[in-house]
Amino acid sequence: MTYYIRCPNCGKIYRDDGIIHTCHICTNPLLDAVYTTPPFKRKIKNIFDYGWIPVRQKIKTDIKPVVYKSESLGDYFGIKHLYIAFSGYWPEKGAFMRTCTFKDLETHVAISRIGQINDTIVVPSTGNVARSFAYICCKTNNKCLIITLKDSMHKMWLPIDNLDSLDNFNDNIKLILLGKDFNYTDAITLCEKLCTHRNFFYDGGWKNVARRDGAGLVYLEFLRKFRCLPDFYVQAVGSGVGALGVYGHQKRLKQKNDFPTRIIAVQSSPLHPIYDFIKGIAKPYEVLEREERYTKIKELTNLKPPLHYVNGIGEAIRNTNGDVYYTTYSQAKRGVKIFKKCEGIDILLPAGVAVYSLHKLVEDYKIDNEKVLIHITGGGLKRLKKDYKIVRIKPTYYTKSHEEVEEFIKNIVSEEKGVK
Repeated sequence: MTYYIRCPNCGKIYRDDGIIHTCHICTNPLLDAVYTTPPFKRKIKNIFDYGWIPVRQKIKTDIKPVVYKSESLGDYFGIKHLYIAFSGYWPEKGAFMRTCTFKDLETHVAISRIGQINDTIVVPSTGNVARSFAYICCKTNNKCLIITLKDSMHKMWLPIDNLDSLDNFNDNIKLILLGKDFNYTDAITLCEKLCTHRNFFYDGGWKNVARRDGAGLVYLEFLRKFRCLPDFYVQAVGSGVGALGVYGHQKRLKQKNDFPTRIIAVQSSPLHPIYDFIKGIAKPYEVLEREERYTKIKELTNLKPPLHYVNGIGEAIRNTNGDVYYTTYSQAKRGVKIFKKCEGIDILLPAGVAVYSLHKLVEDYKIDNEKVLIHITGGGLKRLKKDYKIVRIKPTYYTKSHEEVEEFIKNIVSEEKGVK
């Protein structure tokens, strides 16, 4: 094995079994993967040509990070050295993430770390993670149980390229739909309860080093292609997995105590707990729940990001001398239009959040010759529909109220085990 797992707090070392997410001694560190190989090969065919991802079993794929220097978008914002990491479907640029989201970087690495298992992988999601796990589980013949909210149903789809994929989709992918009284935190809680039963497995979310290091590959691709590191890294975040991946790779690359790249995390109003934490704003949990209810870009809603964790998002922003912004829903839509006009491809709303925040970045930091890398975390859906059939994932289970959750779980466990 070309890596091992280490606790950044107590230093305990673990041989990776594919499922360890927490230290057996410490309570709140996010574990590191320590690699004994170079970060990447000179020629990159797919993500498995990078050495800094925790892989135990490779998957056949053509996806890889795509980074290029922008001219039109950079001119629009007055940034001379603006670079775009595009994670989505844009074959003309070499981008083949068929769920149109950067979560493909996370899930391909996560499944490669886990390997083929008989247990059902349970995924709480408001859209992007669900699509990506469902897609890769179809390819690897793993079983996937998605938990999502009623207002996220329109994001539950898969690109189908052949009949074999459709067969695996029907056999392996199941969906739990939660009614209007539930939120994303409830979906996570339901996932955790299900995974106390045998034959159900939670991938760990932001605790999973595979997802973090996979999402951070865009940072290594920038280094490989341009032989330098950016001064700023900008990304829209919910829990901050992508930013944490960049932070992890940056720690491995830095030669001194300083960090060359400031991490700029961007959230969507009214819910922005990472912004509140960094700015020292305290809010009752009831207020955060209300804000989550009214935040329209659900992919960026997370009531409990890893703010206080060792290796968490609070540490990442502070140690890199970074910052946090937030945008409104209307500003995010404006960001989508700006990108389409400048770069010629459609992007998803979370990416529009990041695009619009460049106004604030230029204003606050007086950007001149600094290199700015912005991660467009989803896009190319309209382009994808020219090449693939889109199939909706239909609900297998549905629950309306919190009161029926325990009985609901019991029924699901029985059905998944084949008990009548």
